[in-house]
Amino acid sequence: MGRMSNPWDAKARSVYVQGDSLSVDLGPGLKHRLPGWSIRIDAKSGRHMVEGTMRLSKTKLPGVVVYALGSNDYSMPAWWHRLQLDRVARFTGSSRCLVLVSVWADGKPRPTFNSQIHWLRSRYPTRRIQTAGWAEAVANRGVRLIDGTHPQNWIVRSRLLADAIKRC
Repeated sequence: MGRMSNPWDAKARSVYVQGDSLSVDLGPGLKHRLPGWSIRIDAKSGRHMVEGTMRLSKTKLPGVVVYALGSNDYSMPAWWHRLQLDRVARFTGSSRCLVLVSVWADGKPRPTFNSQIHWLRSRYPTRRIQTAGWAEAVANRGVRLIDGTHPQNWIVRSRLLADAIKRC
């Protein structure tokens, strides 16, 4: 299980982001929208949920954890996504806020994955899990994607994540 820090110390204002290529370039946008926060991003292009979950389990976690993975695993069945997300919730512990990001990949939302985010959120108290509706933003706001998955710029994505982090 992830080693504990003092998660709800208001002065700490620290966030850890575990992600794939959609998180690699979020640093500047998050720093702009979360002034005074300590932001640590562990992201790699092509990262799968299993690798991200393993890395998360071996990391000293702050009070807010963003789990922004799934765009490379959307073809897996619902039970598999549920298992991975439940592991993430256990690793982050009951005293942290977990932010989950909905998936849009290859030109469309991924309802099999996204429905599991809603399942997990219903399983735990609302304050413990926040969602950043990336798939909804792409569908509703017309975010320009360069390849059906990656945004032309990172403004909307960083804003969505920062807003979810602030709700923690």
